[in-house]
Amino acid sequence: MNTKSKRESSRQSYPLPTIRIVSTAGKWYSKHRSGLRHTLIFAVIYSLLLFAPITSPYARLPLFTLWCRGLPIPATDFGNTYSDAFHVTLFDNHFFCSEQEAQEAGYHL
Repeated sequence: MNTKSKRESSRQSYPLPTIRIVSTAGKWYSKHRSGLRHTLIFAVIYSLLLFAPITSPYARLPLFTLWCRGLPIPATDFGNTYSDAFHVTLFDNHFFCSEQEAQEAGYHL
């Protein structure tokens, strides 16, 4: 009878399964807190770089590289031109995956 009451008392320490999940998540968070903090800091800085006029073309380049599955073609509104050779400048404000897309949008070489 004593062993049964000990089992019942241990089961009563966690009455709901959600408490176990929350306590497990809390333990995981306390163990990986610095990694999460670094990820959050990186995300904030990267989002600021996306909207800063000087760094925006350079910060958007990796996103368009993933989107196009290769190097995108940079284009600028300064003269409605795009470049044959790949180089990104401060004036580039559009990226296209192909030359045909750039020409359809009204940009020329």
